[in-house]
Amino acid sequence: MNGLTGWTSGKLRAGLTGVLVAASLAATACSGVPHSSRPEVVRPVDENANAVARGPAITPTPGDDPRAIVNGFLQAAVSSDSGHSEARQFLTTDAKRKWQDTSTTVADDYGISIADARGNSATVTVSWNRIGQLDNRGVFTPTLKDDGTSDKQNFTFELIHSDGEWRIDSPPQGLLIKRSDFLSSYRARSLYFFDTSESQLVPDLRYSQLDGQALSSWLLGQLVAGPRDELATSVVNELTDPVDVRRAAVTFGERIQLEMPGSTQIDSVGRLRLAEELAWTFGSIRFGTTMRITDNGVPIDLPNVGTEFSTANFQSVGPQDNGNPSGAFYYVLHGALIDGLTNRPVPSRLGLPTADLKSVAVLPQGSSDARIAAVSNTGAFLIGTLQGGLKQLAVPGVILSRPEFNINTADAWVITSHGAYRISHDLAIHPVNLASSRGGLPRGDHAAVRFSPDGARIALAFSSSQGNNLWIGSVVVSGSDTRIDNVEQITPDLLDVADVTWSNATTMLMIAQDRTVPNSRRKVWSVQSDGSLLVEQSVEGLPGDPDTITSGPGQFALVAVGQTIWIQRSSTWAALSGSGQTPGASPVYAP
Repeated sequence: MNGLTGWTSGKLRAGLTGVLVAASLAATACSGVPHSSRPEVVRPVDENANAVARGPAITPTPGDDPRAIVNGFLQAAVSSDSGHSEARQFLTTDAKRKWQDTSTTVADDYGISIADARGNSATVTVSWNRIGQLDNRGVFTPTLKDDGTSDKQNFTFELIHSDGEWRIDSPPQGLLIKRSDFLSSYRARSLYFFDTSESQLVPDLRYSQLDGQALSSWLLGQLVAGPRDELATSVVNELTDPVDVRRAAVTFGERIQLEMPGSTQIDSVGRLRLAEELAWTFGSIRFGTTMRITDNGVPIDLPNVGTEFSTANFQSVGPQDNGNPSGAFYYVLHGALIDGLTNRPVPSRLGLPTADLKSVAVLPQGSSDARIAAVSNTGAFLIGTLQGGLKQLAVPGVILSRPEFNINTADAWVITSHGAYRISHDLAIHPVNLASSRGGLPRGDHAAVRFSPDGARIALAFSSSQGNNLWIGSVVVSGSDTRIDNVEQITPDLLDVADVTWSNATTMLMIAQDRTVPNSRRKVWSVQSDGSLLVEQSVEGLPGDPDTITSGPGQFALVAVGQTIWIQRSSTWAALSGSGQTPGASPVYAP
């Protein structure tokens, strides 16, 4: 056998033209600022959908030649039947025992060579461009090399002619599927764990082909195993002692029953948190389904809830994906801060051109005031309140990013040539440590910093010689200290990311340029927090290349093009005001 020993070896990542799906924000017939309709946020797949209906079983046909056997094996591997029994029918008896199906390689496409048959032996080579991999936990790892689709691999199958039929004797370990099959057969599912303050659930994105009881059991197993490595230090798993996880079980039906031996020993607060984690994790299987926790078959009573519950009981801790479609947003015009809902200067000194603002972050506090962090046109960092005005702080280095607030801690953040800094409520300046689990953070500038709606993750655009790449890190709060752990690159090297924003708890929108395309322009892209489903969005209607972008749960995306503001409506962009172009720059939503 030549080629690789299996298509799961090596570093596997997703590419620019990798897993593409049609995705858009909501369509609306009205013009002007968002004020009533809730848009449909960008989603790679419908998390509430049932599994794709299975077609006829794929099995070997008598007289199939070696190439047909290999092709049948690859197609059957897409099936979600238990243990991939259909695919195993294409293997010899010995190969059936040895083959493992616990990992999946996602390929841009693959090609199958003509068979080289000699007597009772034959070889068939399969070649593909790898764009990512799923492990047995459903964790997707994208390809980062070049444009993300240039990770070329091949594997040579060895076949034996026995009992009058060809069968594969040396399959690679794991599955190989095309991106089209990944889109049609896999569903995005989220495990939910609490942040370190145990006040907000954080989604941990996974992919699975399963549904119903099989999916329920798989999700429970993943909850028991805990979060992905990148979230290990920034979330808390409530499914721990005194629950005996070895005997934990789930029964799927009109009501989902979760047998949690030992759960009667948990105090009332702990029982609620466990129910919240379970409700949101299993709530995506069937919309509106109710659940109950039992201990040795006896239902557990939850304070102020009862024995049955659903996600509707725990909206306050759920994923921040709904938002307020009439939420406040702001932008800058000639140095003044403008209220985007009225297109008028804010009623304070910050609404005057003398404020000399270049970019801002806004954190509401009460009904009449808000905290403001800003960067001036002279490069100074400013902080204060809307009504009380701003004070300049001497943050070390040259400021490189727009400011940002962490909604959980209310700290302001900014990136400078010296690193990342957070400014606490007492105006103390704290350097922030960034650490990668694999080492080797880029030696370059930072272009953007944005927190996820739950405040548990941070998106950073690093500018380096390899490109302006997007990285994701986990926010770890310990007492009065905050650090960023497990900072990992999620976009390919040759995608230059200029700005980024979160549109919901797992999806980001970016302004980026594809350097693999000659004379390419900056466009809007979407990507999941694990680097999957990288999608180039339409820029129809924009008069030029976008500069900055903002969005949020339930909000329309806004971009600045030059000195004008534009809003995304369905697959096109329109002027913010129906009466014509709206002058302004650096739009930002207030969370």
